Parts: sequence; structure tokens; C-alpha cells
Amino acid sequence: MGLQPRSFIEISPELAESIGVTTGGYVSVRSPRNEIQVRALVTPRLRIGVIEGRQASIAGRFVCSGYKGIVCDPITNDLSPADMAGDGLIPSSKSFVVKIDKPDMNKVEKFNEYPVEYPAGMSEPIPDTPWAAQPEGRN
Repeated sequence: MGLQPRSFIEISPELAESIGVTTGGYVSVRSPRNEIQVRALVTPRLRIGVIEGRQASIAGRFVCSGYKGIVCDPITNDLSPADMAGDGLIPSSKSFVVKIDKPDMNKVEKFNEYPVEYPAGMSEPIPDTPWAAQPEGRN
């Protein structure tokens, strides 16, 4: 949290130029489920490619949260399809299509960190389980 206090989305220079954003500026990231406003990191690591004959950009989203920590920004899982992995009860899709565009600055959330609340059962030791898989080992 101290090294990366805010989440961001990495986008290609071509995409950034097309929507008129630079590193540190906000973008709108929209899916059929939700829309979030988040800061951009323009990087040449991500480029425009071709998918099924059409140009498409790959974006990478850094999420600033953790098992025992603070959630301070919009959550990527709010954008992802609502299908859950049966073994972990987390969204099973880690890549999906979104529309990245100019932001609606009226929708940008103010920095408001709050501690994550977990049920007591998530912090109690699990019998016959190696330390690394114990809740306290997930920090």
C-alpha cells in the first residue's frame, strides 16, 4: 500500500493518444456490468494488436487491495463477468473486453481508504494445513 497507494490501468501509447490522456490522468473503463474511473499509466509494454482482423489494445489493471489491507479505489472485479470459480469463490475470468475512453470527472471517487472487514473464520488457523496456506501467511 505504501509503495503503490492508488490503483491504475496500463494502456498503450496509441490508445492514450487516441483518447487524449497522459500518465496520471483519469480514464473511464466500462464493461456491460459497470463503469469505473481510474488513473492511467501509459507504457510501451502494451501495444495495439489484431484480434479477428480488427485492431485492439491490451490493458493491464493493477488492483490496490489485499487479504488484510485497505481498499482505496474502484474494484476491477466490478467490471468482470459475474461467473465464479467454484473452488475459490472468486471471479473466474481474468481477461475480458472493456471500453476505455475519456473519463467522466463527476464520477471520479475521492480517495477514501477503509479497512477490509473479513469474517472471523478467515483469520483462524486451519487444522492440518501448511503455514503458507494459513490465513496469517497470506499477508
